[in-house]
Amino acid sequence: MNRVISIAAIVALVTSLSFADEKSIKYGVRAAFNMNDYSSGNKTVDKDINMGMGVSGGLLTIAPISGNINFRIGAEFHFRTLYDKEFDMKYYDLNGKEYDAKYEEDITEFAISIPVVVAYSLGGAWAGAGWQIDLPIGSERSMEMSGTGEPDYDGKESENVNKRSMDFGIAIGAGYNITSNIGVDLKAVIGLTNITSKSDDKSSMNQYGVGISYLF
Repeated sequence: MNRVISIAAIVALVTSLSFADEKSIKYGVRAAFNMNDYSSGNKTVDKDINMGMGVSGGLLTIAPISGNINFRIGAEFHFRTLYDKEFDMKYYDLNGKEYDAKYEEDITEFAISIPVVVAYSLGGAWAGAGWQIDLPIGSERSMEMSGTGEPDYDGKESENVNKRSMDFGIAIGAGYNITSNIGVDLKAVIGLTNITSKSDDKSSMNQYGVGISYLF
């Protein structure tokens, strides 16, 4: 199912570009602060998971279709934390004595995203919906446990995450053009694919961002 969605996303991207009016296309740049709402698919596990944060920046293309309708197409580079998990726990020394400990875990990654939004503009405002393709470049899980034993316990390790080669989601956004060159926007992406390529994976991630753009 995930593979079908990914193929459909590529077809949709190519098709959308073919409808654009090349003569009136505008180019610019966009930077954003993003929040990532990760779910493991297990409500008990999700209670210890905090929302991840990240930043992104890249290119923005606005391609008119007809009248007030246009495509807003981006290509952005992300550095983000998918989630930040922490909880208190107990551990025991060789003599069976109990100590308090804290466990922390996060996944960080670099990724390239390609959002395509069909927007309706009215005055300086716009709103629209579309899709977004994410291409993870490198994902790493870091785990750390610290305790109050004698001596204090402090262990940390990291490993690569076997993520999918492509993520796909539904993008919804709205914004306002402060001037003819500068605009601000809000965007949400509802993830439709699982985070990893494992057959039993039930995880998902929604993304929320606030951005600022400049058109040349």
